[in-house]
Amino acid sequence: MRKRAGMFFLNLTLGVLSLMAVAAWADTPTPTVTPATPIRVVSLDHNRFNPLAGESVRMVGLRADHGAVSVMVYNPSGTLVRRVADHADAAVIVPEWDGRNEQGEMVASGVYLVVATGNKLHKRFRIAVLK
Repeated sequence: MRKRAGMFFLNLTLGVLSLMAVAAWADTPTPTVTPATPIRVVSLDHNRFNPLAGESVRMVGLRADHGAVSVMVYNPSGTLVRRVADHADAAVIVPEWDGRNEQGEMVASGVYLVVATGNKLHKRFRIAVLK
C-alpha cells in the first residue's frame, strides 16, 4: 500500500468550504492503528422513568480507565438528592438510581440532573421522573 504525503489547503468557492489536498506518493507502507480499548459512550439506559412502577435508571458505558467514579443526582435548584455512587470502581459497578433520595423517600415528579465524574469523565444528564 502506498502512503500519500503532502500539504493541504482550503478552497472557498461559491460559499462552500472544502479541504483539498496536494499529495505526493511515497513508497512508505501505511501503518494500521487498532485501539487498545473499544470506544464506548457513557450514557443512561433511558432518560425518563416511573419509580412507582418499579423502574430505575442505570448508567452504562463506564470503563476501567474512568477509575473511581462518583454519580450524584441533583434537583433543579441544585440540591443534592442522592449519591448513587461515591468514589466507586468503574470497572466493577453499574450505577443505578431507583428514584429515592438519601432518606429513602420517593422523589417528586420532575426533571433531575445526574452528574458523573471520574478520571477523564465528566458527564451531565437530565432525567425525568414521571409518576
